[in-house]
Amino acid sequence: MIIGRRPDREIEAIVSALRERGPLGAAALQYEVGAKRWRAGRFRAALRTALAEGLVVRAGRRQRFAVPADAAADHHTTNGA
Repeated sequence: MIIGRRPDREIEAIVSALRERGPLGAAALQYEVGAKRWRAGRFRAALRTALAEGLVVRAGRRQRFAVPADAAADHHTTNGA
């Protein structure tokens, strides 16, 4: 459990990366935001908060994440629509 400030900067980095790159798996998203430089547990806390607040959604059948508008587009392309 993370004690301290809310992970706003990390959430912004996650949302920004997903807007720029489109839907990503967790490992690719961690790489894109440079999460290795973050304090332990910050990526997971930020992603969990972003999901809870609806800033990020799960996309597709694979464990991928997207901003809500990308999730709808990803759903259509994976279903052949």
